[in-house]
Amino acid sequence: MVICYTQQGTASGTAPTSVLSYSDYISRPEDHNSVLRFDKDEREKMCRVVIIDDSLYEEAENFDVLLSMPMGGRIGTEFASTRITIVPDKDDEPAFYFGNDEYYVDESAGYVEVRVWRTGTDLSKAASVTVRSRKSEPMTAEGETEKPCTLMLMDDTYHEEDEELRLVLGTPRSDSSFGASVGEQNETLIKIQDDADKAIIKFGETKFSVSEPKDTRQVAVVKIPVLRLGDNSKVSVVRVHTKDGSATSGEDYHPISEEIEFKEGETQHFVEIEVLYDGVREMREAFTVHLKPDENMVAEIQAAKAIVYIEEMNSMADVTFPSVPQVASLLIYDDTSRAKDRTSPVAGYPVICITACNPKYEDFDKTGSICASENINNTLTQYRWLVSAPTGPDGVTSPMKEVDFDTFFTSSKMITLDSIYFQAGSRVQCAARAVNSDGNEGLELMSSIVTISTSEGLCQPRMSGVVGAEPFSAKLRYTGPEDPAYANLIKLTVTMPHIDGGWQHFDLQSELRLTFVYDTAILWKDGIGSPPEAELQGSLYPTSMRISEEGRLVVNFKTEARFHGLFVMSHPASSLISMVMSADHPGLTFSLSLIRSEPTYNQPVQQWSFVSDFAVRDYSGTYTVKLIACTTAPHQEFSLPVICNPREPITFDLDIRFQQVSLGREWYVHTIYTVRSKENANRGIGKRSVEHQYHSLFSGGGQGASTQRRQKRGAVGAPELAKDIGVENNRGTNIQHIALDRTSKKQVPQREVVVNGVLPRELNNQSSGVNIVTIVGGAAAIFLAICLIAIIILLLKRRQNSEKKEAAKKSGSNEPMMLPDNYTSDSSEV
Repeated sequence: MVICYTQQGTASGTAPTSVLSYSDYISRPEDHNSVLRFDKDEREKMCRVVIIDDSLYEEAENFDVLLSMPMGGRIGTEFASTRITIVPDKDDEPAFYFGNDEYYVDESAGYVEVRVWRTGTDLSKAASVTVRSRKSEPMTAEGETEKPCTLMLMDDTYHEEDEELRLVLGTPRSDSSFGASVGEQNETLIKIQDDADKAIIKFGETKFSVSEPKDTRQVAVVKIPVLRLGDNSKVSVVRVHTKDGSATSGEDYHPISEEIEFKEGETQHFVEIEVLYDGVREMREAFTVHLKPDENMVAEIQAAKAIVYIEEMNSMADVTFPSVPQVASLLIYDDTSRAKDRTSPVAGYPVICITACNPKYEDFDKTGSICASENINNTLTQYRWLVSAPTGPDGVTSPMKEVDFDTFFTSSKMITLDSIYFQAGSRVQCAARAVNSDGNEGLELMSSIVTISTSEGLCQPRMSGVVGAEPFSAKLRYTGPEDPAYANLIKLTVTMPHIDGGWQHFDLQSELRLTFVYDTAILWKDGIGSPPEAELQGSLYPTSMRISEEGRLVVNFKTEARFHGLFVMSHPASSLISMVMSADHPGLTFSLSLIRSEPTYNQPVQQWSFVSDFAVRDYSGTYTVKLIACTTAPHQEFSLPVICNPREPITFDLDIRFQQVSLGREWYVHTIYTVRSKENANRGIGKRSVEHQYHSLFSGGGQGASTQRRQKRGAVGAPELAKDIGVENNRGTNIQHIALDRTSKKQVPQREVVVNGVLPRELNNQSSGVNIVTIVGGAAAIFLAICLIAIIILLLKRRQNSEKKEAAKKSGSNEPMMLPDNYTSDSSEV
């Protein structure tokens, strides 16, 4: 045997009988309590030392274990003692870290609290750590394991996209002698969301009721508020339009399709719809009003549909129930006397509407005879239900709203209402309309409002108002051409958790926008289609484009409606008109006209034309054609005037590449005159004479040319452009002004060419006639004078020959005479 005992080093030991705090191990004394006994043939024994986990963070410590006082042997020279080192326990070390790596907070919350945790078993000392986005030092007191770090947020009224900032832990300090450290989660991301300021446009209510007028001379008006919530600093434009339900536009109400513009700061608009008298006894009718997306893509559209109920004034018979109906749980329907003891129907079980003419009614012994005398048939009773959400913790009660949606296994218009439509704490009310044996409807009575029990129920929810972490998850993806089963399709996947108890209704709207690109050949062959998201469809086919004489763009096209009806220029029931506009030419307006239309409502082909009101050089750009779609009933035959229901415009985008070519309109021709002698002129060489010179002049004002005889220097009625010609302006009159003649009159006979602005004398009939008379008269005068002046001719013959020789010397050349540069006299007078 041998004694195995411990010897204290930096670690502290303690006696086995009294374990003290701050001790590291239980000592083995050097006495008989620490003896190890070896039996025969036994070669190994364990010397056990108990290590104490004291929850204090300490550095590495050690102690020694030794052997002494052997019996039946001796202590070996090697390994007579061993050193035990107690390594630091990471679990005891105080460490700081964030609770999460990301936090989401709405800007309107005002502040965000980020949890900073301190771990480790040694929390006996106070400690601190620095958190940076902005320097702060959350102090953790003795024993604390977490501390909130509050970050103040500044809220404004402008909608902003998600913003981020980071918080970082650093500079840990502790009163402990061993200090503190920062854990692995030393950084967290704060994402600031601004959903509260997001611009939202919606209807003020989703259901409206209006009474039908009493006669044809009256019109009832229902005013529907359209609200804008959140950021109202920008301009939003939305379109509101009606859609038929059981009520028919044009017969029960005037349809509308109009744009609402929310200017900066505006939060509300009203839409007014006129309800008409039809004189027909019928059940309550309804139509819907819809909001289209914001054209400026600023605001989100919510509650985009509202239902308008038209209450019929003349459809009621003179019957009514003797008393108001009662709402009770279907669980006690066979024993309605229990309803007095149980005022709140149990949750998770259907409720039933018990009328005063129902044998299960508690006072049927009194009301039954009245129902019989009124000839009420209880089996024809019409029911509807109204439900509201449970009262909130602050005591605020929601208004009662009619349940108007059905499922594949339930209906909201039956004597019973399934439990999916309400939950514990919901308020429920039924309405029952009496019907007589002839089927005529009477008055409607409302029951008292009952509250569903919050303590009794067959399907008690796990937590009030909680249906799961998320109501559902949805995914929308394009399968692509590689999918083996469903190629080139849109796949929608919806995952919903199981829900006990109350019915929950969720609306989700997703849009997948596709862009199509066409080339010129396809455009003219297949036409331009309306946008795929449009409710009604149609096609536009360009047929011709040209530039008019005034330089204006003229485009002809035809359309084909892909619905039962046709396109119209305008309609009395709508404030809109068909029109053409171009974003590339915002200052350019157009006149659109309908040329002709096929006399049918079955997808007619119509021919249109639009002309620009002004002329520009380059018409290239995108032109938007908006045509008013007007629908008719499928069985309706074509008639004039057209009877149809206007809908919202259908838009077609037409790309045009068209430019005008610049044309000259007026110019000047330089004219050189040549002086000839009379002899040369008579020989056909040519003659310059004020008696026989003609000019063809086109004025700048566009008047026709006129052939005039030049009898004096200044031409009468000269155009404005010719007034600057003269000596005083150093501009010779040998420059003739010529302009394009745009009139339909021909100034020069066909196949006649005007050369240098001079019309040949032989082509002027009036001048030719004058020349013949002159020649004949001269010949007669010479004949009569021969006898009288024969002697005078003989005497002057010599003198005449002398003058001829002198004239031949001065102008004997056939070339044109060139004037000196400084010569300024009028060439027409040379």
